[in-house]
Amino acid sequence: MGCRWGHPEPRRSRGQVFAELALALPVLLFGALGLLEAGLLIGSRDQQARLTQVVADYAAARPGDSSWHAVAAHELPGCDVQVIDSGHPDIVAFHATCPYHSVTRLAFDGLPVSTEASAAAAPAPTPTPTPTAAPTP
Repeated sequence: MGCRWGHPEPRRSRGQVFAELALALPVLLFGALGLLEAGLLIGSRDQQARLTQVVADYAAARPGDSSWHAVAAHELPGCDVQVIDSGHPDIVAFHATCPYHSVTRLAFDGLPVSTEASAAAAPAPTPTPTPTAAPTP
């Protein structure tokens, strides 16, 4: 196939192809690794959000009990988990900040990832009246 005006296309030398590949390949590889790492970071944040919700649900089911600290230490090791003010007395809210551990060690390593979760506190049980036998006339 020819170029404009009927002249044949100039043949590329083998060395030129390798030089262009050597310039483009690192850029493509770093881009692919960056996309992989960003996907892993998003997945890690989603998992952290689910585990923060587990801690919030546990604390909401046991109002006034501070055993949620043990659950937070087990589910989110190495993370800073705090109770935050939800603005409503029946809502338990938590904020968790965990360091992200990068797989490729190129970027994002040690990046603090923060999530929040809340749950409605379990209502206090209402005492049920005990039926008494009615006197017979």
